[in-house]
Parts: sequence; structure tokens; C-alpha cells
Amino acid sequence: MNAGVLRLIHGGGLIAIGARTTIIEAELISFEVGTKLVIGEDCLISEGVRAWTGDAHSIVDAETGKRINYGRDITVANHVWIGLEALLLKGATVGRDSILGVRTVLSKEIPPQSLAAGNPAKVIKNNVTWTPDVFYEKGCNPLVDGENVK
Repeated sequence: MNAGVLRLIHGGGLIAIGARTTIIEAELISFEVGTKLVIGEDCLISEGVRAWTGDAHSIVDAETGKRINYGRDITVANHVWIGLEALLLKGATVGRDSILGVRTVLSKEIPPQSLAAGNPAKVIKNNVTWTPDVFYEKGCNPLVDGENVK
């Protein structure tokens, strides 16, 4: 983790980060007792990413006086790439080999091998994965043909 914040607010939460995960800069907060924020192995978390398992304040039903916004876990599976300034809210789940685009806002489940983007997050491509290696296929760019071409 190059920079960022890990916080357990109100105690009793959990933040777990898997092996070989790279975090450029993130704010990871377990806001409520018993909530878990789990990031799998071999993930890439870009700059400005935020993940919050709760809202930090109670929202109360005016008629009943009961709280209506309890925290929920956040789970990021193995080999996930989360783009610049993405926001993962309570209940977010990202399946293995998936990618979240720049400034994506996620509060639901994204299936494995999906590319999701937007606010709210929407799957825009299935059956994908990612690699940190940059390469080019022959014929895709005349400036690089012959160099680093598969």
C-alpha cells in the first residue's frame, strides 16, 4: 500500500487484504461493528479508491424511529482491478478477474470476469480479464508494429 487510510470505526469490524495486492492510494473504512471489507489476492487498486461498509451516520424512519441504513460487507475477489477514484459502497461485491472503470460507483454485485463502469455501476462487457502487461497485436497500431507485438 503506497498511501491511504485504513480505519475501523465503532470497533468490531475487519479489513483484510490478500497477498500480492497493490494499492496505489485508497481509503478503506469498516464503519460498523461486525462489517468486513475483504480484498482478495493479486488485485490492483488505483489512486483515490474509497470503500465504505456503512454510512457513518444513522438514517431513521421518522414514523417508527428505527434505523434503516445498517452497514453491509464489501467483498473484492482475487485478481480484480479497481480504477481511479472508484467508490465501493456497503454491499458491493466484485467477482474474480473483474475490472471497475474510472469513478465507478458500486453498491451491488458484479459477476466474475466483468468490466463495469458508471454511476451506478453497470456491466458493459462480460468474459474479460486483465493483465498489468501492456502488449499490442500485429496490425493494431503502425507505430508499434514490429515492437512488442504478439
